[in-house]
This record gives sequence, structure tokens and C-alpha cells, in this order.
Amino acid sequence: MNRISTIICFLIMGLLLQAQTVGGIVVDGEGLPMEFVNIALLHRSDSLFVAGCVSDKDGRFLLESPAEGLVLRVSYVGYVTQYLTPATGMHITMSDGDMQIDEVVVKGHRPTYKMEGTELVASIQGTILSELGFAPDVLRQLPFVNVSGKEISIVGRGTPVIYINNRKMRGEFELERIPAKMIKDIKIDMQPGARYDATVTAVIHITTILPAGEGLGGQIEGMVKELYAGYGAVRATLHKYVLAR
Repeated sequence: MNRISTIICFLIMGLLLQAQTVGGIVVDGEGLPMEFVNIALLHRSDSLFVAGCVSDKDGRFLLESPAEGLVLRVSYVGYVTQYLTPATGMHITMSDGDMQIDEVVVKGHRPTYKMEGTELVASIQGTILSELGFAPDVLRQLPFVNVSGKEISIVGRGTPVIYINNRKMRGEFELERIPAKMIKDIKIDMQPGARYDATVTAVIHITTILPAGEGLGGQIEGMVKELYAGYGAVRATLHKYVLAR
């Protein structure tokens, strides 16, 4: 009996060692707690996402590290991203820094985040996020969102359903055609509820400044239609002239 108890104790100790708790607090340069900081555990070898969370209003975070050989990435738009060794009781101070995307330094006001029920609302227009390239670049910087290649996931919720101006996205190519400057705000719904199919675990709503079809593409389309209409009118006039002769 004692032998069995000893084996069980060793098994429990092994599980506890494998499932290390990682946690701490994130503050800015003035020592004030930072909310909505992205905390992600990555494989040290290939940077693949393992687990993640965001800091709360007191700057605190807590998650389980399921394996060894991981690195903790701490990021927030407008601050220098840090890569640290996961541990308990961490005290992380974020430093101000310019955002650099594709060798272009981006400066501007930081975006504002707020919770409205189960939705995180991120204001994009007029912030440094509006200076990035396209929608995927913006999503990559948002709390709760993890972007790996063309795959988008919400921490703890899996793959989201994405709507653009209240219309369900048909393919990733649509995101790649939305300039960051055209995005008004982005809402991330962590608990969609009965409004959606039971398989939907998270929803992203992207609202642009101009509804689809009213931007440059819509203007060009309108000009083409006017040209065709004018061409048709000229043909009709010439046809009448020939018949009259």
C-alpha cells in the first residue's frame, strides 16, 4: 500500500512540474498597471503559439505552461515587445517604443480599448494602428488575437467568424484588401451566444469608414458604367443617322 502511495505521489509531482504556473504583473514606465497587454507562450524553437491571455485592469496575468522549452512574449502596441523566460511572480516593465512594420517606423496615438458586455472594442481610426498596412496587420496587434501566417485565432476561443460591415467574410483575401486607414473600429466578441450558430465560439466585427462599394473601387466602377452608358448613347445616335441617310 505504501508503495502504491509513493508511486501516486511521484506521478502528481511530475504533473505539477510539467504544468508550471506563469504569472505576474505588467506596468508602464511610471509603474502604473497596464490592461489588455498580450501575453503569449511560444515554442522557443519555431515561435509557434502554445497558450496566451491578456492582463487585467490591475496589470495581472496568469496562465499554465504545459511544457518546457517555451518563451513568454509580452506585447502592447506602442511599446517594445519583450521575450522572457516564463516564471511565477514576474514583474514586467514595458518601455515606450516606435512600432516598426516592414522597416517603416509608425508613430501616432495609441488605440483605446474598452469592454462592452462580452465585446472588446478597439478604436482604430486616428491611432497608430491606422498607419499599418492592411487589416491582418491591425488584427495582429489586438488583445486576445493571435495571427500566425493567414490563420487567425482568439485566445481560449479558437477560430473566429469574421464580419466586415455586417457581412460575413468569404475568404482571407478580403482582409488583405482592406487598408488600415479605412478601418473605423474592430469588435471582438468572446461569447457570441444564441445570435450565432452553436459552433461559433468567437466573432470579429470589422467596421470600415466607407461601406463596401463606396470607396475608390466603387468610384471606378461608377465611372466605367458611365462610360459604357455614354458609348451606348453614341452608338444609338450614329445608328439613327445611318438609317436616316
